[in-house]
Amino acid sequence: MVAQFEGLSEQEQQQLLDALPLITILVAGADGDIDKQEVNAARKAAQVRAYHEDTELLHDYYEMIEDTVDERMNSYLNLLSKDSEERVAQVSEELAKLNAVLPKLEVRYGAALYDSFMSFSKYIAEASGGFLKYLSIGPKEHKVYKLPMVTPIVWEDAEEEE
Repeated sequence: MVAQFEGLSEQEQQQLLDALPLITILVAGADGDIDKQEVNAARKAAQVRAYHEDTELLHDYYEMIEDTVDERMNSYLNLLSKDSEERVAQVSEELAKLNAVLPKLEVRYGAALYDSFMSFSKYIAEASGGFLKYLSIGPKEHKVYKLPMVTPIVWEDAEEEE
């Protein structure tokens, strides 16, 4: 278990663990087509982040989920609507539940997790390009990749303020 998750209910922990598969479904499926490039990008990003120095604080989180992103994503895809607009609404509603969980974490950890979700989302949005592979983020992905349903968690390092 991730040490930072102590004090969270099992349901709240699961919401945090499901965030990346849900973000992948949201962003990759916004255009109606979840393609292999986007799925592979999600898998690769989760694996790399488990060992990357920029996400050292989140190492345990990414190590815990790196091998389950595909499984959780497939599980959700079987439950969610096949209609892309309805699926976006369903996933947005699920991701909005993070607003009750993220503030329960230590603020530095919650902010790091939020920032990581944002960068992960952008990475997925850029994975297969936009219109005719010309734009880096397609117009439908652009509407959702900034995760407007999730409230930012901000942590300001005291050393940075000096």
